[in-house]
Amino acid sequence: MPRQSRGAHLWLDKERNRWTIIDGKYRARTGFSAEQFQEADDALTQYRAEKRNPVKGDQNPPLADLLKAYLVEHLHRIPSGSNTEYNVRNLSRWWGLKRLEDVTAANCIAYAETKNRPGARNDLKVLRSAIGHWHKFHGPLKAIPPVMLPKASPARERWLTRHEQAKLLKAAKRIPRLARFIVIAWYTGSRSINVFGLQWDMIKFDTGVMLRRRPGVAESHKRTPPVRVSDRLLAHLRRWQRIDAREFAKVNEKRVARGEAPHEPCPYVIHWHFKKVAKLQKVWPQAVKDAGLGKDVTPHVLRHSRVTHLLKNGISIWDTAKSVGMTAEMVERVYGHHHPEWQKNSSQVR
Repeated sequence: MPRQSRGAHLWLDKERNRWTIIDGKYRARTGFSAEQFQEADDALTQYRAEKRNPVKGDQNPPLADLLKAYLVEHLHRIPSGSNTEYNVRNLSRWWGLKRLEDVTAANCIAYAETKNRPGARNDLKVLRSAIGHWHKFHGPLKAIPPVMLPKASPARERWLTRHEQAKLLKAAKRIPRLARFIVIAWYTGSRSINVFGLQWDMIKFDTGVMLRRRPGVAESHKRTPPVRVSDRLLAHLRRWQRIDAREFAKVNEKRVARGEAPHEPCPYVIHWHFKKVAKLQKVWPQAVKDAGLGKDVTPHVLRHSRVTHLLKNGISIWDTAKSVGMTAEMVERVYGHHHPEWQKNSSQVR
């Protein structure tokens, strides 16, 4: 009697010290070592989700199907796809074997208890969007279950003074990629993903305009308008461009001397060994510590700081919103009290 298949599972190749996905005769190396079981398990979860084929018109679909449809059919259209993909992987681990009927308030609360409040809220927002996507393109569903979200955290108002920013920049001076990130984020208020994605051809040195997304890339709900940059930031950018050209020429000179093919020029302003940087997981906390700042100072605080300093200097809410890529309503609601004209007239009424 033939042995029953275990289905897709992980197997540790001890010779290579790497996890492998095995599904019948199919094998795929994950590239993760024995110590990276969680990453390998994420890869297995994604494989299982991609293996399933959504059934159109299913009124009670497995959530693995629903999430896969959203991932494949919607994700490629938004610039912040990598973050949404991370949310989908989180959801698949907990919800993947459940069905649409299992999306209840009790299960949403149970899921939220497995993560911190902001993380659970972001994941469940993606689940809500995935259900809406299924209803529109694979339904219609007879009933759309409400997804209960954890209460939103209070808006963070932490911002850096110029003195604090100077201390942070001094702590980062030996780490070029970190120093560049701090300077660009401080002067433009751009989100981290836009700063990391900044390429040299997105900077118009003749007009002083910096693009936050490449031409042809669709705009997302998180606005990425062009921004007029200061002469000081332009001077930094020109200097960094000269440094990169000089250092890159040295690297290629050594490669050619060894008989190796030269590298293609690195298009990114922020790089590490001429490769794109996506996070500052290790160097940022150390710089914050060296600067004597608290753990509440995250990279996003630079964006808060830009908005705050613009308003404190009397820049209108509308111009501030256009500059940093926010709605005027959000700028007024979260930061409006920093503006010198805030409630000035009403405060003088006797």
